Amino acid sequence: MLKISNKASTNLSLVFSGVFMASVIIMSVLVPFLIPRFEEMTFPARQLSKLSYLYLIFVVYLILIVAAIADAFLFALLLKVREGLVFCDKSISYIRFVSWSVFAEAFLFLLLFPFNFFACFIFIAAFMLGMALRVVKNVLGEAILIKTENDYTV
Repeated sequence: MLKISNKASTNLSLVFSGVFMASVIIMSVLVPFLIPRFEEMTFPARQLSKLSYLYLIFVVYLILIVAAIADAFLFALLLKVREGLVFCDKSISYIRFVSWSVFAEAFLFLLLFPFNFFACFIFIAAFMLGMALRVVKNVLGEAILIKTENDYTV
């Protein structure tokens, strides 16, 4: 299996974060065109009402906004990691914000459930990811306490 250095891994993650942000920006431009096409592909016999179309656009834009903000915090966290500042309160706050963002994304996808059954599965996956991030945040918080205690005893 390919093994790369921590620095290269962090830099690669920063690139992925930038690519993700670019894709969110591109998607935000394409949303009004993609929603009708997606509906045609998934439910060819169903015609979206104007109100349903506006609802879908509103929820999808909320999803994209939350994703962009969460990605910005992930990018900031990765910059902290690159500086070697993992065990600090700022890193904890970044992870906390990202975890709450993932929960928000989960519930936003739940709002899409009446239009697409598969949104339920995205809700479940996002909710599990949010819980996993909360666990990581709590573990990192305990590690910071242990590190601080050890710094005082030395």
